[in-house]
Amino acid sequence: MQCTTGPDGVAQAVRSHYEALGELYRAARGDSLHFAVFHADEDRSQAVTAMERMLADEAGMRQGDSVLDVGCGTGGPAIAVAAHSGVHVTGIDLVPGHVERARVRAAEHRLEDRTEFVEGDATEMPFPDASFDHVYAIESAYHAADKPRFYAECARVLRPGGSFVGTDWLRGAASNGDHAAVLERLYEQFAIPSLIDLTTLRRHLVAAGLVPDVVEDLSNLGNVERNWDALELTIWPRLARAARNAPPNALRTFAQGAKTISEAAASGEFVLGHCRARRAAPEGSLASGRRFCRTGQ
Repeated sequence: MQCTTGPDGVAQAVRSHYEALGELYRAARGDSLHFAVFHADEDRSQAVTAMERMLADEAGMRQGDSVLDVGCGTGGPAIAVAAHSGVHVTGIDLVPGHVERARVRAAEHRLEDRTEFVEGDATEMPFPDASFDHVYAIESAYHAADKPRFYAECARVLRPGGSFVGTDWLRGAASNGDHAAVLERLYEQFAIPSLIDLTTLRRHLVAAGLVPDVVEDLSNLGNVERNWDALELTIWPRLARAARNAPPNALRTFAQGAKTISEAAASGEFVLGHCRARRAAPEGSLASGRRFCRTGQ
């Protein structure tokens, strides 16, 4: 059933979810757990890397900029963005194990001097106002119980003229209750308190003091349906090994979740969203003339 506990209960549910299934997710997807846009014959690794770089480029990240990754997981996107753009990325995540692994992975990539990872709640971040040149959130806002506060915090720590970019799990525009059961399973299986639609996402961005440039279905950028393909057979032995140290029935729970996402996407109840927004800068400032755009536009 849909989560109706308070923010603390939701946060604990999210921690418990990743503590139980995190190793299986990484066995299947590596340290970048998010979905991607596929072009031509890209495999998943190529598509994921391309999307991380696309988000960095459309944000206008430049060498030396300070960047915040909200809901950084085990650091896959942060490491990729730091290496691609030459920026310093701070990642924040609810799950202590994620933060620990992210630090290890950054050291393995020799990027510990350009990354920092801290444990914390995205709806109450331990950073001063206007701390970062850019902020991004890749499939993390959907876990927040208070989504307006999530976006308000992202805007608060963003410097005037800075960009906010991200992707997220959303309700489809065609969602009408005909497939309510699959959506309820999605909530239960992935520790989701609720999903919003694109219209509500835009409203939250504006209310947070951000100026949305793009709020769209991620499928506008390419093929997202390949995200729902069945896993390759070669991945299942890795999953079985990861399941040995997981709670009982973790592998079954993982498989059921993958099936639910596929069904929810096919029904139109679930879509992936993409947004790009900016924090308005005072007129006449240098930041007010800085334009953030997708590469090639």
